[in-house]
Amino acid sequence: MAADYAQWFVFADTDGDGKVSGAEAVQFFSQAALPKESLAALWELCDKPPRGFLERRQFDVAMQLITLAQSGGELNAERHNNIAAGFESFPPPRIQGFGGGGG
Repeated sequence: MAADYAQWFVFADTDGDGKVSGAEAVQFFSQAALPKESLAALWELCDKPPRGFLERRQFDVAMQLITLAQSGGELNAERHNNIAAGFESFPPPRIQGFGGGGG
């Protein structure tokens, strides 16, 4: 079962509009200490269809992909789809300033 990222989503959604914009995502996800290339790949996988923001479910998948990337896993469409469909799940990632996978 996937972790509940509701509190993390509220924190990342700095303007409180119910979605995490690209700018908000950069600010929040950069605290995961991943290379910019990984964060760009993460955004491309999760912002489907491309709208420039993530809704809650997309954010939850992004958080699990961060855990995958932090453990050396490859970010790709297959892993994204498996997580989104509930076939795979990962513990919370390490996000600086947040509890979870060791942050």
